[in-house]
Amino acid sequence: MMRRWVWLLLLALPAMGGTRIRDTVYYAVNGEKAAGQVTITWPSFKSGSRTVVAGRMVLQLTAGVLSADLEPNDAAIPAGTSYTVTYQLSEGSRSTEWWVVPTSAGVKTISDVRVTTVPTPGMTVNLTQISQSGAETGQVVGWNGTAWQPVASSGAIVATQAEAEAGVENTHQMTPLRSAQAIAALAGDVKAVGDCASGSCYQAATANYVYAGPATGAAAPAALRALVSADIPANTADTSGTAAKATALAANGGNCSAGNYPLGVDASGAAENCTAAATGDVGAVGDCARNAAGAAAPLAGPA
Repeated sequence: MMRRWVWLLLLALPAMGGTRIRDTVYYAVNGEKAAGQVTITWPSFKSGSRTVVAGRMVLQLTAGVLSADLEPNDAAIPAGTSYTVTYQLSEGSRSTEWWVVPTSAGVKTISDVRVTTVPTPGMTVNLTQISQSGAETGQVVGWNGTAWQPVASSGAIVATQAEAEAGVENTHQMTPLRSAQAIAALAGDVKAVGDCASGSCYQAATANYVYAGPATGAAAPAALRALVSADIPANTADTSGTAAKATALAANGGNCSAGNYPLGVDASGAAENCTAAATGDVGAVGDCARNAAGAAAPLAGPA
């Protein structure tokens, strides 16, 4: 019967050839070497290429001597694996502590493996147990600040469909699918205005209205409205004064017809009040000279 228990104990032990732990345990009260039992338990874990199943080992303390060979678990999978060590001493005291055993060819003492806080084992999940959960080809699992979700392999957070359609998220990445979903969300507004190639996509507007910002007040989205005086920039050209300031007319003015002469020139440079020129014998127009008595007298040539 005893032999059977020995074989069972050996089967439960971690694989031999692990880290050797050797130390002497003393009573705190009188400083004498302790006697009693030390129970060591551990969960299943993987250490390198070695698989360790969950187990339990009971050691007898005689003259305080503790000796155990344990598989290293400092780099175990899952992370956070530890040995739970319970001391049941002959004077009645009972205490529990946790060990993280390093990989070492040398001998380690209890203080080398004891940890002050209880390690938290990490959870391992078989990949076949993970559902798609909205993930797309090429994505990985990433933390978005509040929850785990599918992200691009670069580590960037991919926008959700709702974020893509709302168009307000400015830190999450857009994929081709999300871009298509965002465009589709706007499709109703885009298609409603018509075909721009035919001009039907332009909004009908009141005659002489322009697309501009507000006429007064603070900045606001542009809209169709009538022009106001403030829309017209200041004209720096000199529009006052007379034609004396000009160096030339823009074009030749109109002339009188043949046989006529102008009495003046209008503002545009054209002849005005064209009058017919005198024609016929000069004598017909009357006496050109009179004598001293006032009587008509013929003109005389030179002496």
